[in-house]
Amino acid sequence: MDLKKIYESVSDIYSWEEFAREIERRKREFNNLLDDEAIALIILDELGKSTNKPVRISDLKPGGEYTIQCKVTRLDGVVETRGENPRRGIRLEVEDESGKCYLILWEEHMELVGTFIREGTPIKVINGYTRLRDGKLEINVGRWGLVELDTEPKDIEGVILNAIPLESRFNCDGDYVIVMDVEMDLNGEKKKFRLCCKDAEKVKQLKRGKKIVLKGIKEIEGIKFIDDESIDFKTEA
Repeated sequence: MDLKKIYESVSDIYSWEEFAREIERRKREFNNLLDDEAIALIILDELGKSTNKPVRISDLKPGGEYTIQCKVTRLDGVVETRGENPRRGIRLEVEDESGKCYLILWEEHMELVGTFIREGTPIKVINGYTRLRDGKLEINVGRWGLVELDTEPKDIEGVILNAIPLESRFNCDGDYVIVMDVEMDLNGEKKKFRLCCKDAEKVKQLKRGKKIVLKGIKEIEGIKFIDDESIDFKTEA
């Protein structure tokens, strides 16, 4: 989203100069890990002006990014692209109460099919991008998309080895979040978690060597995925 476009939503609160100064101030708080657009969208969300919400399949349009909740109705085969960067994916047919479309799971997401995803499996597609292929609408899950599966939650305690911001965007509930990959040491075993953080103060505390407890974890494409309401910072004895 263009920075000027974001500013239009808060122009009744900030002048352009005030908005730019606030972005620069917050960038310094995040040690310049986030760009202008990411900071601007955080401000937008804090002011209650975010607009991204889950949509029905019948409301999908080509060329957008969406979150949908759906059920797999058919496994439709392999999809391949050619050129300088060839890719392979699996096409599924999915539906909700409003209609059907195709879902393409690319590369590493393909491993979900047959193991976790079958016909009849309910899933949530997060940040999928839409396009037309052979005149038919499809929603794609690539590098920045996620597929959420229903699993039993559990708590995990460990020490942060590395924390890397991946991107910032709206989540499936319409909240602006910072997505981070965090590698942790769990009693000698290394595990990677994908954190979806709405609380900017918690993001600042996710540093190497910090002890944290992750509560109510969901399983997503082999990576444990949680939001920041599930993060507790361990107090040293």
